[in-house]
Amino acid sequence: MAATSPQLIKKVLPLLRKHGALVRFSEALKLGIHRDTLWAMRDQGLLEQVSRGLYRLADREPLEQPDLVTVSCRVPGAVVCLVSALSLHELTTQIPHAVDIALKQGRRRPHLEHPPIRVYWCPLRPFGKASRRSPTRRCRSPKPSWVSAASSCQSFERVIAAAGGEVGGGARNRRGR
Repeated sequence: MAATSPQLIKKVLPLLRKHGALVRFSEALKLGIHRDTLWAMRDQGLLEQVSRGLYRLADREPLEQPDLVTVSCRVPGAVVCLVSALSLHELTTQIPHAVDIALKQGRRRPHLEHPPIRVYWCPLRPFGKASRRSPTRRCRSPKPSWVSAASSCQSFERVIAAAGGEVGGGARNRRGR
């Protein structure tokens, strides 16, 4: 690794502060920051590695939900759902053992070393695309109380407010059930 000058680090710090609290490795490279500079800043304690390829400035406030932040940065298009969403909005006393995320049907399961995730696949409608079908189409789930809580698949907020079960009609969990 080439030596990185303190002057170069002083130029990079305002750029990272302007970019935001978190920066992906690929975004830093697009901003013109060399990988050796990032690694030198990490080694000096100026940057903290949150996850593989995800960094934050060490002088910033600690993250309140580091697992949720990591998943949302590493899995674009994922929607935090079920117990994880309830915990985020302080609507439950349960502590999730994994981050529950919903993805559009057809997407591949993301591979993360940490944090553990539970993936649910949803039809297209909860992700904002309108359908010409009747808005009263019911979600299917083996849990009747959950079905009554989330009677329409169009409103993903209702799905997030539900306390468990599968997401949407034809949804599958990670085992394909």
